[in-house]
Amino acid sequence: MVTSAGGLVSLATAFAALSPHAALTATPFRAGLIIASLICFVAAIMAGIAANAPMRYGEPKLDDIAKGIEDFWTGSRSEAAQQNARAWLATINRARDMNLIKSRWVIAALALEGSAFALLALMAAVLLL
Repeated sequence: MVTSAGGLVSLATAFAALSPHAALTATPFRAGLIIASLICFVAAIMAGIAANAPMRYGEPKLDDIAKGIEDFWTGSRSEAAQQNARAWLATINRARDMNLIKSRWVIAALALEGSAFALLALMAAVLLL
């Protein structure tokens, strides 16, 4: 995200420099577009970092596994299999919850970066008109 943002800012600056009609004065509207775009880019970067932050996915509890092993040797094998399956299902459910959180951060980062691009495109259009 940082690389594409830098490239787009460079492009917007190049459009402004090449435009014969653009006065490179910071009108309040232009300044507002640049500031809003910068805020969106910074927020997108932070959301991207949050999406890549390590999370605690969890693991089967040792007590649950030990109970399953004990049941396997002393009790019903089907009860042991159910205990083992419940332990793994809890782990999978936790991983799904963590992945949902990460996916929401990625979606937020993409939306913020898209908003920043749109604001910069609007600024370029204002400069070229």
